[in-house]
Amino acid sequence: MPTKEPMKLMVRVRGDPEPTVDWLFNGQKIEPGLKYSMTRDGDRYTLTLPWPRAADSGTYECRASNPAGKDSCKASISVSDRAKRGEPPMFLKRLKNCDAIEGMPAKFTACITGTPTPDIKWYVSFLYLQETLDLLKLTFGNENVNKPTTFRWFSRFKNGMESVKDDKRVGHPIQHRNPEKSSQISNLIKENPQIGLRDIEKETGISKSLVGSIIKEDLQIKKTDSKFVPKMCTIQQKENRVEVAKKMLEMVEESPNWKEKVITGDETWVNGYDPETKRQSMEWKGKDEPRTKKS
Repeated sequence: MPTKEPMKLMVRVRGDPEPTVDWLFNGQKIEPGLKYSMTRDGDRYTLTLPWPRAADSGTYECRASNPAGKDSCKASISVSDRAKRGEPPMFLKRLKNCDAIEGMPAKFTACITGTPTPDIKWYVSFLYLQETLDLLKLTFGNENVNKPTTFRWFSRFKNGMESVKDDKRVGHPIQHRNPEKSSQISNLIKENPQIGLRDIEKETGISKSLVGSIIKEDLQIKKTDSKFVPKMCTIQQKENRVEVAKKMLEMVEESPNWKEKVITGDETWVNGYDPETKRQSMEWKGKDEPRTKKS
């Protein structure tokens, strides 16, 4: 029997009273342990050697005895190394017919065993693929020839294809810059300085990356946020200041001691609220254009 495969010896023993069963190897009694396993199932007794080696070749004996008598049986076991004598190749899983769509990959799978490891070769219509690859390497050099690509084209030509051009495939359209696209983007920014790249992409059909490149390199503008000026007043605030100043002048003319009526207090910090965020206030500006101010 070969190595690396479990060895099992089984006997059936009966007797009354129940016999005692012992296993021997070359006349020496075997004790159960890591090397040997002994099991019983009714009148069936099994000796198992999980990992037999060539040194385990010899005579195995099973002895059964009880007060009424005894009996035994023997077997000679030869354990050989499969790697030394070899084992011919054998298909564990054979190739199956396959239907494939033109232009799509087809996969063929086979499982093969043998000792030593068999040399595997693939053929198409009884012609060796490797021969074609070797000729191409001899002509163009090893670095310029790709094995998967060679095999793919070999298969296509065998199936009747004559063109050496790649098949047409769907992909992103090639886009180029031109004055018309730059003008279109510039007009959109003038109409709405806060417009985003994605909105421009939707309006023009130009990719977002190309839009950003045109804005940065051709139009030379960038997006900046509005500058916050706390003391900048609105028109209404300025009118209120004028009204307050006029009332104070009238009060001075009417009452020389007006200062006694003024109540002062300590400064108090209050939280300001800006309904427009910094990102929302960002606008496209040219290189020398000042930032927009907001109160």
